[in-house]
Amino acid sequence: MVLPGNTSKEPESLGDILTQYHGFLPFLVDLFKKLYQLNPIDPAISTIKIHILRRVTPFFVFFQLIAALCLIASIWKMPDSLLFTVVVFIGVMIIGLTVYLVLVREHHLRQAPAIYILRIFAVCLGIFWLSVISFILPIEPQIGQLLCCVFIMALMASAVLFLPVAGASVLFSSILGSGTVLVIMLLWYHSHYQSAYLIGAVLFGIYTALIILSCGLIRELLIGYLINHYYLEQRNAILTLLLGDTSDIAGDWLWETNAEGVLTGVSPAFSHVLGLEEKTLYTRPFVDIMIQTAGVSDGDNAAENVKRLQDCLNQRIFFRDLIVRVQKEGEVYYWSLSGRPMFKDRVFTGYRGVGTDVTHIHNIHRKASFRARHDELTNMPNRTAFFDDMEFYLVEAEQEQEEFALLNIDLDGFKEVNDNYGHHMGDYVLTQVVTRISRALEEADTLYRIGGDEFVLVDKNTNRQKATTKVQQLIDIITSEQIKLKEGVFWTPGVTIGIALSRGGHEGIMDLLSASDLALYEGKKRGGNCFVFFAPELETVAQRKLNLLRDLAKALDEGDISLLYQPFYDAQTQKLKGFEALLCWRHALYGRILTEQLISLAEDSGLIQRLGLFVLTKAAKFALSWPEELILSINLSPGQLMRKNFVSEWLEALDSTRFPAHRLQIEITETIFMKQSPVTFAKLYDLRERGMAITLDDFGKGFSCLGYLYFFPFSKIKMDRLFVRDMLRDQRAATIVKGVVNLTIDLGISLTIEGVESQEQYDYIVSLGCTEVQGFYFARPMEPEKVMELIAQGGTKKHIAAPGTSVLGQIVAD
Repeated sequence: MVLPGNTSKEPESLGDILTQYHGFLPFLVDLFKKLYQLNPIDPAISTIKIHILRRVTPFFVFFQLIAALCLIASIWKMPDSLLFTVVVFIGVMIIGLTVYLVLVREHHLRQAPAIYILRIFAVCLGIFWLSVISFILPIEPQIGQLLCCVFIMALMASAVLFLPVAGASVLFSSILGSGTVLVIMLLWYHSHYQSAYLIGAVLFGIYTALIILSCGLIRELLIGYLINHYYLEQRNAILTLLLGDTSDIAGDWLWETNAEGVLTGVSPAFSHVLGLEEKTLYTRPFVDIMIQTAGVSDGDNAAENVKRLQDCLNQRIFFRDLIVRVQKEGEVYYWSLSGRPMFKDRVFTGYRGVGTDVTHIHNIHRKASFRARHDELTNMPNRTAFFDDMEFYLVEAEQEQEEFALLNIDLDGFKEVNDNYGHHMGDYVLTQVVTRISRALEEADTLYRIGGDEFVLVDKNTNRQKATTKVQQLIDIITSEQIKLKEGVFWTPGVTIGIALSRGGHEGIMDLLSASDLALYEGKKRGGNCFVFFAPELETVAQRKLNLLRDLAKALDEGDISLLYQPFYDAQTQKLKGFEALLCWRHALYGRILTEQLISLAEDSGLIQRLGLFVLTKAAKFALSWPEELILSINLSPGQLMRKNFVSEWLEALDSTRFPAHRLQIEITETIFMKQSPVTFAKLYDLRERGMAITLDDFGKGFSCLGYLYFFPFSKIKMDRLFVRDMLRDQRAATIVKGVVNLTIDLGISLTIEGVESQEQYDYIVSLGCTEVQGFYFARPMEPEKVMELIAQGGTKKHIAAPGTSVLGQIVAD
């Protein structure tokens, strides 16, 4: 059962309430406003109040009767008029109790008139006791007066039992307490200002205030506790009902175990998916059923998944959407399991959970992941897959000190085929070449298409002699036959291969790729259709770096470094939000220099500030021609921020462009905060005060720390593509992406997810609530002319589908 108006938020604790009101006094004001609400909106809360009243009202009335009897005994020898008054009071109490129980039994408390009656009853009760005390207190000796005060205090304490009716206990206590204080003050006046009466009045006033405050606080806590208890009972009842009456749908089923892990309750759907009778399941541990009945055997990958389930159960922790691979009747299934431990009086009693057959969704994720990591034309692993696989392989090669070769394969004359016969014929040539290369590959070899007619092959566990033999075989098999383009037209393929040898992989991916590129260019200069080793054994990489360092300053002077712009979009509306400026340097000898390598070179050569100001000035001047709502995003390196005069130089350059600071977004990586210098934060605050948005880039890559989000109020987080590329096939990656999205929502900041390359990835992150998106699925980095064309088109890429239009998107939306 779900309470209207309170469907997603359970009652708060007292600490949460005080924190919410930012102080004790505002809390008291709001508390007493709530005490006098006439008609509870929530029927379930009214039911709980009735439940409390039926329990505590007899105790309250019994206490009042005992007090009346004690009073009668003490004033038995007093005039009959007073005794008669007490007897009348007892009759009124009995009548009031009868009327009250009728109201409760008929559930009339949900109506405002019944609430008024109960409040009037509380007011009359307080006035009656006050009149009795006012009559007795002045004529009693001082010891009797003290006993009367104690008697009044006990009566006021009994008001705690009358809490469920909003304001009733407060009215009773305030009338009785304030009236008693007034009587004591009159005694003080008539006793010629004896200090004992004054002190007593002050103390009694304090006691009255404490009683009133306690009534309010205890009422809030008591109802909160009972509502929590009520919700828990409702959930348990619903789950028990589902366990006993779930439809036989093979995709969804419920389960329950005892403290030893043995099944004690299952839905019919569970026995259906297992093909077993329900009664045979109640004597077996849940994990054993997953291992044995589902066909999981030790030593395979499925056993690892079940071991994770066993660890969760042993540690008695909550788990959700844990994917387990099982085999049944010769077929493979994927089940998503969720469960939570149950405790009674802090004693573990077992687990309750739900299971879902997600085989269909898992297969869709697997296909989507395959498309994200493979070339659509040749079905070969793509550039993304190459970098992913090399990260793991280099660690393995370093541990084993394994020697391997990186082969950079490029076709000779392929551009002429595209130019003369069209791209469709070029695609055909590529498929034929891949087929030929595959004939020469061994089981451990993996061929990657990293772009155009360029392929990379990792030849594992080899040496120079073996690599030479394999490369020669590749050249022979690729060039052995002509490829028929059309009737009477044939093309003889040529191929140039650059080879980089390594032992242990300590050079790094980019170093190896750059070395093989250099060897490939050397082969092209020799006329092509040959292979070249990067010699001697990568020792000239340092010389290559020196050449690049020398040419960087010249490139800045002559304008050889240019900028590309990659757009980013609003994930929900697909509206263009702005562009990120990216560096581009095409070296005459070494070809394109990657942005990361260019920044590293600039930092090593001391040109980083000059390069950064160049990017800022050029990009800002270009961005002035954009619509005012578009944002310019620029990356800031640690080397720039560490400069002493960075802020002043940066602001001076920005002012010279006349570009508005509020349209500038600065992206910084986590490496800036490794030392967490106060100076670093101070500089960022200076930029932020000028109106610039500060974005934490590559979040999740490397040294991620939530402390960064605590120490500095970022405007946005850009999540690294590392998790995006795997989130459709790896539950852990999907959980991290979902967690980061929820984190940014709670912090109230934007989130840009990078590396979106497919419709399925886009649909998934939109369903999570991501705010911004960037990736090749939308657009690759583009020249300034293409930027203006995109803006002229309204900023919308025609191929972008609405979220949820793909199969995966529809499943997520459902």
